Amino acid sequence: FDWTMCNERERDTLSEWFNNAKYVTNEWIASFEGLTQEYMAENSELQFIDAGMEAVLHASGHDKCGPHLHGGAIFWFSVMTTVGYGNSQLVSQFSRLLIYTAGFLSILCFTALIESSARLIIAITDDYILKLQQWFVRCR
Repeated sequence: FDWTMCNERERDTLSEWFNNAKYVTNEWIASFEGLTQEYMAENSELQFIDAGMEAVLHASGHDKCGPHLHGGAIFWFSVMTTVGYGNSQLVSQFSRLLIYTAGFLSILCFTALIESSARLIIAITDDYILKLQQWFVRCR
């Protein structure tokens, strides 16, 4: 629920999370029940359990949700800094591969940022030392 926003924003983060969780749960249950009935109507020989299993695979509670930028930013920051807060679990192989790749690329980008900052600091320090050296030469 960190990456998606399903209903209007509220100021209290905890109640926002609970409202999103309740909304997604209710939407998933409605989607599951509708799909189960649809599968039973399409194939009269299909058992209720088989229709339910098929509905579990295709039910979704996130169809009407959008991105939650703040939650996503916190997640990407935790991936980039390799801290990880443990409040998100990735289930599918594709999502794990995506996060491993994004985490590795984030580390590379962070390293490149540190490298360019270090070069800038070195250039400024080098210029300062050269000017200081020229000043000492003139003072002799």
